[in-house]
Amino acid sequence: MVKAQYTVSLYSSQHAAAFQEFADHFWPREDPSIDNSYSPSQVTVNESDRIENKPPTFLFLKDEAVIGHITSLPVRLSTPSAITQAHWVVRFIVLPEHRNGLVGPYLIKKVNQTLDLAMSLHVEEPVLKILKGLGWYHVGVIPQYVHVLNGYRLVRNIRAQQMSFFNQHGGFWGRGLQFLASKRLAQITMGLLAQLAVRSWLLATTSARRSGRALYVAEEHEFDSSYDSFWDRVGMKFEALVVRDRAYLQARYGRTLKHYKLLACREKDELRGFFILKIRQFQDDPRMGWLRIATIIDCLFDPSHPQSLQALLSASFKRLTGEGVDVIFCTASHRAVQELLVKNAFIKMPGNLNFAYHDRTGSINKHVSLRAWHLMRGDSDAAANF
Repeated sequence: MVKAQYTVSLYSSQHAAAFQEFADHFWPREDPSIDNSYSPSQVTVNESDRIENKPPTFLFLKDEAVIGHITSLPVRLSTPSAITQAHWVVRFIVLPEHRNGLVGPYLIKKVNQTLDLAMSLHVEEPVLKILKGLGWYHVGVIPQYVHVLNGYRLVRNIRAQQMSFFNQHGGFWGRGLQFLASKRLAQITMGLLAQLAVRSWLLATTSARRSGRALYVAEEHEFDSSYDSFWDRVGMKFEALVVRDRAYLQARYGRTLKHYKLLACREKDELRGFFILKIRQFQDDPRMGWLRIATIIDCLFDPSHPQSLQALLSASFKRLTGEGVDVIFCTASHRAVQELLVKNAFIKMPGNLNFAYHDRTGSINKHVSLRAWHLMRGDSDAAANF
Protein backbone atom coordinates (compact mmCIF):
# COMPACT_ATOMS: atom_id res chain seq x y z
CA MET A 1 0.00 0.00 0.00
CA VAL A 2 1.45 3.37 -1.08
CA LYS A 3 1.65 5.91 1.72
CA ALA A 4 -0.11 9.21 1.01
CA GLN A 5 2.04 12.31 0.62
CA TYR A 6 1.04 15.49 2.45
CA THR A 7 2.35 18.90 1.37
CA VAL A 8 1.58 22.58 1.93
CA SER A 9 1.87 24.71 -1.19
CA LEU A 10 1.00 28.09 -2.64
CA TYR A 11 -1.60 27.87 -5.37
CA SER A 12 -0.38 27.65 -8.96
CA SER A 13 -2.02 26.65 -12.23
CA GLN A 14 -1.00 23.01 -11.74
CA HIS A 15 -3.50 22.88 -8.84
CA ALA A 16 -6.41 24.26 -10.89
CA ALA A 17 -8.46 21.10 -11.32
CA ALA A 18 -7.97 19.87 -7.73
CA PHE A 19 -8.69 23.32 -6.35
CA GLN A 20 -11.85 23.63 -8.42
CA GLU A 21 -13.15 20.37 -6.98
CA PHE A 22 -12.44 21.62 -3.46
CA ALA A 23 -14.03 25.03 -4.17
CA ASP A 24 -17.17 23.53 -5.66
CA HIS A 25 -17.65 21.48 -2.51
CA PHE A 26 -17.86 24.59 -0.30
CA TRP A 27 -18.93 27.36 -2.68
CA PRO A 28 -21.39 26.12 -5.34
CA ARG A 29 -21.05 28.52 -8.25
CA GLU A 30 -24.79 28.70 -8.80
CA ASP A 31 -25.67 29.44 -5.17
CA PRO A 32 -27.34 32.91 -5.17
CA SER A 33 -26.84 33.35 -1.41
CA ILE A 34 -23.06 33.64 -1.81
CA ASP A 35 -21.67 37.14 -2.21
CA ASN A 36 -18.80 36.79 -4.69
CA SER A 37 -17.78 40.44 -4.50
CA TYR A 38 -14.79 39.88 -2.24
CA SER A 39 -14.09 36.17 -2.49
CA PRO A 40 -10.85 35.32 -4.31
CA SER A 41 -11.63 31.65 -3.79
CA GLN A 42 -14.45 31.93 -6.34
CA VAL A 43 -12.45 30.69 -9.33
CA THR A 44 -12.91 28.35 -12.24
CA VAL A 45 -10.36 26.27 -14.07
CA ASN A 46 -10.37 28.78 -16.93
CA GLU A 47 -9.24 31.49 -14.47
CA SER A 48 -6.25 29.51 -13.22
CA ASP A 49 -3.67 31.69 -14.95
CA ARG A 50 -5.25 34.86 -13.58
CA ILE A 51 -5.34 33.70 -9.96
CA GLU A 52 -1.58 33.15 -9.98
CA ASN A 53 -1.24 36.93 -10.16
CA LYS A 54 -3.47 37.37 -7.12
CA PRO A 55 -2.40 37.42 -3.44
CA PRO A 56 -1.19 34.11 -2.00
CA THR A 57 -3.64 31.24 -1.63
CA PHE A 58 -2.41 28.41 0.60
CA LEU A 59 -3.30 24.78 -0.05
CA PHE A 60 -2.82 21.62 1.99
CA LEU A 61 -2.55 18.66 -0.37
CA LYS A 62 -3.05 14.96 0.18
CA ASP A 63 -1.28 13.59 -2.89
CA GLU A 64 -2.97 15.70 -5.60
CA ALA A 65 -6.20 16.44 -3.71
CA VAL A 66 -6.82 19.71 -1.84
CA ILE A 67 -7.99 19.04 1.72
CA GLY A 68 -7.34 22.46 3.29
CA HIS A 69 -7.29 26.05 2.12
CA ILE A 70 -6.55 29.62 3.21
CA THR A 71 -6.51 32.66 0.98
CA SER A 72 -5.41 36.25 1.58
CA LEU A 73 -6.65 39.73 0.79
CA PRO A 74 -4.12 42.56 0.40
CA VAL A 75 -4.78 45.81 2.24
CA ARG A 76 -2.81 48.76 3.52
CA LEU A 77 -2.76 49.26 7.28
CA SER A 78 -2.65 52.86 8.50
CA THR A 79 -1.11 53.97 11.80
CA PRO A 80 0.03 57.48 12.78
CA SER A 81 3.63 56.55 11.94
CA ALA A 82 3.28 54.70 8.63
CA ILE A 83 1.16 52.91 6.07
CA THR A 84 2.15 49.24 5.88
CA GLN A 85 1.30 46.49 3.43
CA ALA A 86 -0.73 43.74 5.10
CA HIS A 87 -3.05 40.82 4.31
CA TRP A 88 -6.30 39.58 5.76
CA VAL A 89 -6.24 35.80 6.10
CA VAL A 90 -9.66 34.47 5.08
CA ARG A 91 -11.53 31.31 4.09
CA PHE A 92 -9.65 29.05 6.51
CA ILE A 93 -11.39 25.81 5.57
CA VAL A 94 -10.44 22.17 6.04
CA LEU A 95 -12.42 19.13 4.93
CA PRO A 96 -14.42 17.87 7.94
CA GLU A 97 -12.67 14.51 8.14
CA HIS A 98 -9.28 16.24 8.54
CA ARG A 99 -10.17 18.97 11.06
CA ASN A 100 -8.77 17.19 14.10
CA GLY A 101 -5.34 16.74 12.54
CA LEU A 102 -2.44 19.00 11.63
CA VAL A 103 -3.86 20.48 8.43
CA GLY A 104 -4.83 23.78 10.06
CA PRO A 105 -1.56 24.31 11.98
CA TYR A 106 0.57 23.57 8.92
CA LEU A 107 -1.42 26.03 6.81
CA ILE A 108 -0.94 28.76 9.41
CA LYS A 109 2.79 27.96 9.63
CA LYS A 110 2.99 28.57 5.87
CA VAL A 111 1.13 31.85 6.29
CA ASN A 112 3.58 32.92 9.01
CA GLN A 113 6.53 32.13 6.73
CA THR A 114 5.08 33.88 3.67
CA LEU A 115 3.37 37.06 4.86
CA ASP A 116 5.07 39.83 6.81
CA LEU A 117 1.86 41.09 8.39
CA ALA A 118 -1.23 38.87 8.48
CA MET A 119 -4.53 39.65 10.21
CA SER A 120 -7.64 37.61 10.94
CA LEU A 121 -11.26 38.28 11.87
CA HIS A 122 -12.96 34.99 12.63
CA VAL A 123 -15.66 33.44 14.80
CA GLU A 124 -14.39 29.87 15.28
CA GLU A 125 -12.74 29.11 18.63
CA PRO A 126 -10.60 26.23 17.19
CA VAL A 127 -9.11 28.74 14.74
CA LEU A 128 -8.19 31.07 17.59
CA LYS A 129 -6.51 28.19 19.43
CA ILE A 130 -4.36 27.42 16.38
CA LEU A 131 -3.44 31.06 15.80
CA LYS A 132 -2.43 31.71 19.41
CA GLY A 133 -0.47 28.47 19.49
CA LEU A 134 1.56 29.62 16.48
CA GLY A 135 2.45 33.06 17.78
CA TRP A 136 -0.45 35.25 16.71
CA TYR A 137 -1.43 38.11 19.00
CA HIS A 138 -5.11 38.03 20.00
CA VAL A 139 -6.25 41.64 20.42
CA GLY A 140 -9.75 40.70 21.59
CA VAL A 141 -13.37 40.01 20.67
CA ILE A 142 -15.21 42.87 18.96
CA PRO A 143 -18.53 43.70 20.68
CA GLN A 144 -21.82 43.58 18.80
CA TYR A 145 -24.63 46.11 19.21
CA VAL A 146 -28.31 45.81 18.33
CA HIS A 147 -31.02 48.47 17.94
CA VAL A 148 -34.68 47.44 17.89
CA LEU A 149 -36.90 49.18 15.34
CA ASN A 150 -39.87 46.80 15.59
CA GLY A 151 -40.00 45.11 18.97
CA TYR A 152 -43.07 42.98 18.27
CA ARG A 153 -41.70 41.49 15.06
CA LEU A 154 -38.39 40.83 16.79
CA VAL A 155 -39.98 38.88 19.64
CA ARG A 156 -42.41 37.13 17.28
CA ASN A 157 -39.67 35.87 14.95
CA ILE A 158 -36.66 35.22 17.16
CA ARG A 159 -36.14 31.54 17.90
CA ALA A 160 -34.60 31.89 21.35
CA GLN A 161 -34.43 28.14 21.88
CA GLN A 162 -31.96 27.93 18.99
CA MET A 163 -29.71 30.70 20.31
CA SER A 164 -26.44 29.32 21.68
CA PHE A 165 -26.12 32.36 23.97
CA PHE A 166 -29.31 31.48 25.87
CA ASN A 167 -28.51 27.78 25.93
CA GLN A 168 -24.94 28.20 27.19
CA HIS A 169 -25.15 31.29 29.41
CA GLY A 170 -28.81 32.04 30.03
CA GLY A 171 -29.45 29.77 33.01
CA PHE A 172 -32.81 30.28 34.72
CA TRP A 173 -33.44 33.68 33.13
CA GLY A 174 -32.48 32.43 29.70
CA ARG A 175 -34.94 29.53 29.96
CA GLY A 176 -37.61 31.93 31.21
CA LEU A 177 -37.13 34.22 28.20
CA GLN A 178 -37.29 31.25 25.87
CA PHE A 179 -40.61 30.22 27.41
CA LEU A 180 -42.11 33.73 27.27
CA ALA A 181 -41.00 34.20 23.68
CA SER A 182 -43.19 31.26 22.69
CA LYS A 183 -46.43 32.82 24.07
CA ARG A 184 -48.43 35.26 21.90
CA LEU A 185 -49.52 37.62 24.69
CA ALA A 186 -46.00 37.68 26.07
CA GLN A 187 -44.69 38.45 22.57
CA ILE A 188 -46.96 41.48 22.28
CA THR A 189 -46.07 42.69 25.79
CA MET A 190 -42.34 42.20 25.35
CA GLY A 191 -42.43 43.89 21.95
CA LEU A 192 -44.23 46.95 23.33
CA LEU A 193 -41.84 47.15 26.27
CA ALA A 194 -38.88 46.99 23.91
CA GLN A 195 -40.32 49.82 21.80
CA LEU A 196 -41.01 51.90 24.93
CA ALA A 197 -37.49 51.34 26.26
CA VAL A 198 -35.89 52.44 22.97
CA ARG A 199 -38.01 55.57 22.67
CA SER A 200 -37.47 56.51 26.31
CA TRP A 201 -33.71 56.17 25.94
CA LEU A 202 -33.66 58.24 22.76
CA LEU A 203 -35.72 60.93 24.47
CA ALA A 204 -33.36 60.98 27.45
CA THR A 205 -30.30 61.37 25.22
CA THR A 206 -31.74 63.96 22.83
CA SER A 207 -29.38 66.76 23.84
CA ALA A 208 -26.32 64.48 23.74
CA ARG A 209 -27.16 63.49 20.17
CA ARG A 210 -27.50 66.96 18.68
CA SER A 211 -24.70 67.82 16.29
CA GLY A 212 -25.19 71.58 16.05
CA ARG A 213 -23.88 71.58 12.47
CA ALA A 214 -25.53 71.92 9.07
CA LEU A 215 -25.06 68.30 8.03
CA TYR A 216 -27.21 66.44 5.54
CA VAL A 217 -27.28 62.77 4.58
CA ALA A 218 -28.12 61.32 1.18
CA GLU A 219 -27.84 57.93 -0.47
CA GLU A 220 -25.07 57.81 -3.06
CA HIS A 221 -24.24 55.27 -5.75
CA GLU A 222 -20.54 55.73 -6.41
CA PHE A 223 -17.29 56.67 -4.71
CA ASP A 224 -16.17 59.96 -6.21
CA SER A 225 -12.95 61.91 -5.62
CA SER A 226 -14.31 63.39 -2.38
CA TYR A 227 -13.76 59.98 -0.73
CA ASP A 228 -10.02 60.34 -1.34
CA SER A 229 -10.02 63.88 0.05
CA PHE A 230 -11.92 62.71 3.11
CA TRP A 231 -9.49 59.85 3.75
CA ASP A 232 -6.56 62.28 3.45
CA ARG A 233 -8.13 64.49 6.13
CA VAL A 234 -9.05 61.86 8.69
CA GLY A 235 -7.05 58.67 8.08
CA MET A 236 -4.05 59.52 10.23
CA LYS A 237 -6.27 60.54 13.15
CA PHE A 238 -6.91 56.87 13.95
CA GLU A 239 -4.40 54.74 15.84
CA ALA A 240 -4.93 51.73 13.57
CA LEU A 241 -7.25 50.87 10.67
CA VAL A 242 -7.26 49.60 7.11
CA VAL A 243 -6.88 52.40 4.55
CA ARG A 244 -10.38 53.34 3.40
CA ASP A 245 -9.62 55.52 0.39
CA ARG A 246 -11.52 55.57 -2.90
CA ALA A 247 -9.46 52.77 -4.47
CA TYR A 248 -10.09 50.45 -1.51
CA LEU A 249 -13.80 51.22 -1.35
CA GLN A 250 -14.19 50.68 -5.09
CA ALA A 251 -12.34 47.35 -4.94
CA ARG A 252 -14.23 46.22 -1.85
CA TYR A 253 -17.77 47.35 -2.66
CA GLY A 254 -17.89 49.02 -6.06
CA ARG A 255 -18.75 46.06 -8.26
CA THR A 256 -21.69 45.05 -6.07
CA LEU A 257 -22.64 48.40 -4.55
CA LYS A 258 -26.23 47.78 -5.67
CA HIS A 259 -26.42 45.13 -2.93
CA TYR A 260 -25.56 47.73 -0.26
CA LYS A 261 -26.76 51.15 0.82
CA LEU A 262 -24.13 53.90 0.78
CA LEU A 263 -25.18 56.84 2.97
CA ALA A 264 -22.93 59.89 2.79
CA CYS A 265 -22.93 62.77 5.27
CA ARG A 266 -21.90 66.13 3.82
CA GLU A 267 -21.51 69.70 5.02
CA LYS A 268 -22.22 71.78 1.93
CA ASP A 269 -20.38 69.63 -0.64
CA GLU A 270 -17.61 68.37 1.65
CA LEU A 271 -17.79 64.73 2.71
CA ARG A 272 -17.89 64.33 6.52
CA GLY A 273 -18.57 60.61 6.87
CA PHE A 274 -20.26 57.59 5.34
CA PHE A 275 -22.09 54.39 6.27
CA ILE A 276 -22.30 51.19 4.25
CA LEU A 277 -25.40 49.18 5.14
CA LYS A 278 -26.62 45.77 4.09
CA ILE A 279 -30.22 44.58 4.45
CA ARG A 280 -31.07 40.91 4.78
CA GLN A 281 -34.49 39.29 4.73
CA PHE A 282 -34.48 35.95 6.54
CA GLN A 283 -36.70 33.20 5.13
CA ASP A 284 -37.96 30.98 7.98
CA ASP A 285 -34.44 30.84 9.44
CA PRO A 286 -33.94 28.40 12.37
CA ARG A 287 -32.78 31.30 14.59
CA MET A 288 -34.14 34.49 13.00
CA GLY A 289 -37.48 33.34 11.57
CA TRP A 290 -38.71 35.96 9.08
CA LEU A 291 -36.84 38.92 10.51
CA ARG A 292 -35.66 41.71 8.26
CA ILE A 293 -32.36 43.03 9.56
CA ALA A 294 -29.85 45.66 8.56
CA THR A 295 -26.17 45.63 9.40
CA ILE A 296 -23.86 48.65 9.48
CA ILE A 297 -20.89 46.88 7.99
CA ASP A 298 -18.53 49.80 7.41
CA CYS A 299 -18.09 53.49 8.07
CA LEU A 300 -15.55 56.29 8.20
CA PHE A 301 -15.75 59.51 10.20
CA ASP A 302 -13.58 62.14 11.85
CA PRO A 303 -12.78 60.72 15.32
CA SER A 304 -12.20 64.23 16.70
CA HIS A 305 -15.61 65.45 15.47
CA PRO A 306 -18.00 62.47 15.41
CA GLN A 307 -21.12 64.57 14.75
CA SER A 308 -21.35 63.02 11.30
CA LEU A 309 -21.87 59.61 12.91
CA GLN A 310 -24.96 60.94 14.66
CA ALA A 311 -26.35 62.39 11.46
CA LEU A 312 -25.75 59.07 9.68
CA LEU A 313 -27.40 57.07 12.47
CA SER A 314 -30.48 59.33 12.55
CA ALA A 315 -30.85 59.10 8.79
CA SER A 316 -30.39 55.32 8.93
CA PHE A 317 -33.22 54.94 11.46
CA LYS A 318 -35.64 56.81 9.20
CA ARG A 319 -34.68 55.02 6.00
CA LEU A 320 -34.55 51.53 7.46
CA THR A 321 -37.87 51.96 9.29
CA GLY A 322 -39.42 52.96 5.97
CA GLU A 323 -38.05 49.79 4.39
CA GLY A 324 -39.58 47.51 7.01
CA VAL A 325 -36.35 46.66 8.84
CA ASP A 326 -36.93 45.20 12.30
CA VAL A 327 -33.44 45.26 13.84
CA ILE A 328 -30.13 47.01 13.15
CA PHE A 329 -26.85 45.27 14.03
CA CYS A 330 -23.43 46.82 14.26
CA THR A 331 -20.12 45.19 15.20
CA ALA A 332 -17.63 47.92 16.05
CA SER A 333 -14.35 48.14 17.95
CA HIS A 334 -13.67 51.90 18.00
CA ARG A 335 -14.61 53.72 21.19
CA ALA A 336 -16.27 56.67 19.38
CA VAL A 337 -18.58 54.35 17.45
CA GLN A 338 -19.39 52.31 20.55
CA GLU A 339 -20.22 55.37 22.65
CA LEU A 340 -22.53 56.82 20.00
CA LEU A 341 -24.29 53.51 19.48
CA VAL A 342 -25.11 53.36 23.19
CA LYS A 343 -26.45 56.95 23.11
CA ASN A 344 -28.72 55.86 20.26
CA ALA A 345 -30.30 52.97 22.18
CA PHE A 346 -28.15 50.19 20.79
CA ILE A 347 -27.79 47.34 23.27
CA LYS A 348 -24.35 45.84 23.72
CA MET A 349 -24.28 42.08 23.24
CA PRO A 350 -21.45 39.53 23.52
CA GLY A 351 -19.48 39.51 20.30
CA ASN A 352 -18.17 36.50 18.42
CA LEU A 353 -15.66 38.12 16.08
CA ASN A 354 -12.05 37.59 17.18
CA PHE A 355 -9.30 39.90 15.94
CA ALA A 356 -5.75 38.56 15.85
CA TYR A 357 -2.59 39.26 13.85
CA HIS A 358 0.94 37.97 13.17
CA ASP A 359 3.50 40.73 12.66
CA ARG A 360 7.02 39.72 11.56
CA THR A 361 8.14 43.32 11.02
CA GLY A 362 7.01 44.92 14.28
CA SER A 363 4.76 47.36 12.41
CA ILE A 364 1.94 47.22 14.97
CA ASN A 365 2.18 48.58 18.47
CA LYS A 366 0.76 45.88 20.75
CA HIS A 367 -0.18 48.54 23.30
CA VAL A 368 -2.89 49.85 20.97
CA SER A 369 -6.11 48.60 22.56
CA LEU A 370 -8.98 47.03 20.67
CA ARG A 371 -11.07 50.18 21.29
CA ALA A 372 -8.43 52.24 19.47
CA TRP A 373 -8.63 50.06 16.35
CA HIS A 374 -11.34 50.90 13.82
CA LEU A 375 -12.65 47.47 12.80
CA MET A 376 -16.08 46.47 11.49
CA ARG A 377 -17.67 43.54 9.70
CA GLY A 378 -16.76 45.09 6.35
CA ASP A 379 -13.10 44.39 7.10
CA SER A 380 -11.74 41.10 5.77
CA ASP A 381 -14.75 39.04 4.67
CA ALA A 382 -16.28 39.18 8.14
CA ALA A 383 -19.60 40.47 6.81
CA ALA A 384 -20.32 36.84 5.91
CA ASN A 385 -19.79 35.72 9.54
CA PHE A 386 -23.15 36.79 10.95
